[in-house]
Amino acid sequence: MLHSSPKTIQKYLAIPEDQIPESKEIARERQHQLAIKQKEQEIKEAREMALAGYPIEQIASQMHRAHKTIQKLFKS
Repeated sequence: MLHSSPKTIQKYLAIPEDQIPESKEIARERQHQLAIKQKEQEIKEAREMALAGYPIEQIASQMHRAHKTIQKLFKS
């Protein structure tokens, strides 16, 4: 709002309190949340493969990740 005109600011101030949304996600926040969900899914998939008896090398190969990356997933 620093670069808003006085007229725009007046419009915002005229909005009744009960009509102001609680929060509004910005695009970057949505991207971040999606990235977190994808990472959690990747960790879950790697752990399921490990429980099924797959060696780390095979998990890394199938997930197209480095061996060290898979090892780090198991530490988290």
